[in-house]
Amino acid sequence: STVLRAQQTAEPVAERWGLPLRVHPSLHEGHVGDLHARVDDEAHQALEDLLARWLVDGDLAHCRPDGETGVSLVDRLRRAVRDMLCYGSGPGVVVVVTHGAILRVALPQLCDGLSPAHTLTHHLPNTGRAVVEVLDPDGPVLSCRSWAGAPPR
Repeated sequence: STVLRAQQTAEPVAERWGLPLRVHPSLHEGHVGDLHARVDDEAHQALEDLLARWLVDGDLAHCRPDGETGVSLVDRLRRAVRDMLCYGSGPGVVVVVTHGAILRVALPQLCDGLSPAHTLTHHLPNTGRAVVEVLDPDGPVLSCRSWAGAPPR
């Protein structure tokens, strides 16, 4: 992610495994428009309502005033995955440190075996992980192997 706290989370992993640390411009937090920087209960509920509209109703075209759509989140993650597949020269592992909203909204659209209802009802905590396998790099078509430490449903 472009956000410093995400890079600080990624640094020890990259250091431990001798991996290059790359910042991808598409992996930033979701833009929630008029809810940005609000921490009140009303804003929290509005964010949950937005996620439900995207994940339950499938209305990915919806957005908050001055915010981005769910379609944008999916497109950004798809672009980042395609770029990551170009980084290496063959099979391997990529560790991505990004934000919950992009994962909760976009991964079900890109992954076999992960439903939007599952990501809505199973919070992915900070430093939680989703394990994803690339089935077809041309799509890319992905398969979610685990979400927050358990197989997705």
